[in-house]
Amino acid sequence: MPPEVPARRAARGADGAGSGEPGAMEDKTPAPPRVVVDEPLDGRRRVLLDGQDVGVVVSPDELRRLLHRAGVMEEDAPLDNPELIDWHGGGPDDWPAAPR
Repeated sequence: MPPEVPARRAARGADGAGSGEPGAMEDKTPAPPRVVVDEPLDGRRRVLLDGQDVGVVVSPDELRRLLHRAGVMEEDAPLDNPELIDWHGGGPDDWPAAPR
C-alpha cells in the first residue's frame, strides 16, 4: 500500500520560494487588511474579519468595541490604519445617519 500523501502541500515557485531551501526567496507581498468595513447601507456598515462576516455596526465606537471583543485591537485604537482596516465607500469618518 502506498504511503499517505497530505491533502495540501505548500506551492513552490520556480525560484524555490516556499521550499524551505537555503537561499529561497521570501514572499514580500503585504498581507491584506484583516478587517473590511463595507460601504454604508442605510447608516450601517457590515464588518468582515479575515473574510468572515462578524456583524453590522452603526458608529465608530461600535466598530471599536466589536474589534476589541474579537481581539483585533484595543478599544481606543485609531480606525485609520490601512494595514488593519480596508474601508469601502468612505473612511472612518463616513457614517451616514440611518433613515427614519
